[in-house]
Amino acid sequence: RTHGNLLFIGVMGLVFIYLFLGYMLIGIPQKSPVITVDDVKITASKTTAADLLNDGFDIYVKKSNEAPDYKDMLSSPAFSKYEKGQNILVEKGYRRNSGCLGYMPYLLVKDGIIIGGIELYAGMNNDMDLEKCKVIHFLMDEYCVEAAKENSIDIKLNDMNLLETLELENVVKNFGKKLWLTPPENPDITELDYGIAWRTNSDHIFWNEYYCYIMFDESLNMNTFTFSTEVARDKPEK
Repeated sequence: RTHGNLLFIGVMGLVFIYLFLGYMLIGIPQKSPVITVDDVKITASKTTAADLLNDGFDIYVKKSNEAPDYKDMLSSPAFSKYEKGQNILVEKGYRRNSGCLGYMPYLLVKDGIIIGGIELYAGMNNDMDLEKCKVIHFLMDEYCVEAAKENSIDIKLNDMNLLETLELENVVKNFGKKLWLTPPENPDITELDYGIAWRTNSDHIFWNEYYCYIMFDESLNMNTFTFSTEVARDKPEK
């Protein structure tokens, strides 16, 4: 019996070591961040284009390399409004966040107001119908932010209202150790930003990782918001 007990303890010890090493190398998946537009929650890498359409949003599809001004985007031939059942395929593969509203492949629009630009992900292996693709990137420039404020549209990242004053204490309260970038002491205007990261031990080999930058002015009011997903096991196109 003693030999059996020792064998059991030895096996359990090996299992524990195996699990511990696995955790150290792979980690565990991060909970997908949620961007809320008024009462509609957009969960990174989970919310589909069909979900957005069903929640009353319009999606505009990029048609050319032209990057019109904010006020002209919806009337410009550079973008066209997607109609349900239009049967547009999104090309397979991962593409990085363009970082510029005019070059985002899709615009998210509500009641004629451009909320921001989005990127939809079809998957690694096959092209997919647009409505089945998932939101992985989100971008608001200063004009989107201004329009949201003028039209009393709330924008949140998880539980933090992005259109309220972005006091460091509140950002730390909401994101803790995920907040990896803050302005230095006596920053210039180019250094007014917060960087937040949902990383894993595996550097997005096994699990998705998420990154966002919140840029703001001297009054701590946001002027640009960039959110990106690093999709597990998929590399950006060159």
